[in-house]
Amino acid sequence: MKPFVLSDGSKINSFGFRVRTSGINYSRFDANPVMLAEHKNSIDSVIGKWLNRNIDGVKLLAEPDFDMEDDASKKIAGKVERGFVNGASIGIQFDWDMLQKQPDGEWELIECELLEASICAIPSNASALRLYAATDGHLMDEQEFKLSLSALSADGAGINKQKNKEKEMKKVILSLSVLTALDLQKENTTDGVESSAIESAVLKLQSERDNANKQLAAQTTAYDALKAQVDAQAKLHVDKLIDEAIKSGKIDATKKEDWTQLAMANLAMAENTLAAIPAKKTLSTDVSNPDAGGEVKSMDDFQKMPVEKQLAWKASNPDAYKNICG
Repeated sequence: MKPFVLSDGSKINSFGFRVRTSGINYSRFDANPVMLAEHKNSIDSVIGKWLNRNIDGVKLLAEPDFDMEDDASKKIAGKVERGFVNGASIGIQFDWDMLQKQPDGEWELIECELLEASICAIPSNASALRLYAATDGHLMDEQEFKLSLSALSADGAGINKQKNKEKEMKKVILSLSVLTALDLQKENTTDGVESSAIESAVLKLQSERDNANKQLAAQTTAYDALKAQVDAQAKLHVDKLIDEAIKSGKIDATKKEDWTQLAMANLAMAENTLAAIPAKKTLSTDVSNPDAGGEVKSMDDFQKMPVEKQLAWKASNPDAYKNICG
């Protein structure tokens, strides 16, 4: 395809100035000579790339190489091929210091950086130029630029005013709740808060959050250590409680693990339950031993006992039994 005129340094664009072709920095563009549709900065708007960039006098030229595998790109390529679309436009980044009034009374951008070039319905020097402010890279519209341009003076004093204006544009309007959260109430003004103040407040909050997290981690570690000690003491107490219950015959030794789990989960319940269970008594504990000063002193005492206890006492005390039998 024939080359497009991307920019003409002799023409005044719709923003009210001309771009000095010899002052354009092509480094970024040559590394990525992207061709967009109507300056839309998105992957879907990439319709190809530019080839054979060259300068003819004050004109910047390049040949389009359309992505014919993409339906949208193919459609635009067809319009160009059939002569229905002939316009191209550059997207540049600039600094206000580089915009200077020339002897002929016209403003001229003597230096800028080429970011991209687009296929447009209207030729670039007519109205399709796109400007990206060097301070923060935001895309400027025509009204914003013309208002800024009107503030510039021929001796350059207006440039400093413009820089201050751009600085003010970095202010952000925040709600009262956000100002309170960031501790910026004293910064609250109708024209916004400096972005640097917001950044400092956010960094302060991040630092406070990190310190709080460290304190929480330390407290958690101390709590875990204390809990381990308490659990160990509780386990010793539970083991002693269960062992005594087994020894006294209140519970069977085969149920030790079940009772241990119950006591670890609810010590008070386990203690109350075990306290309510009577200790197991053996025959020997219920039978008095006359040799030790017991109560069985006569056959009458002997016969008052249940039969099973009589048999147990007789077996344990054969001599005493003979004595009471006469």
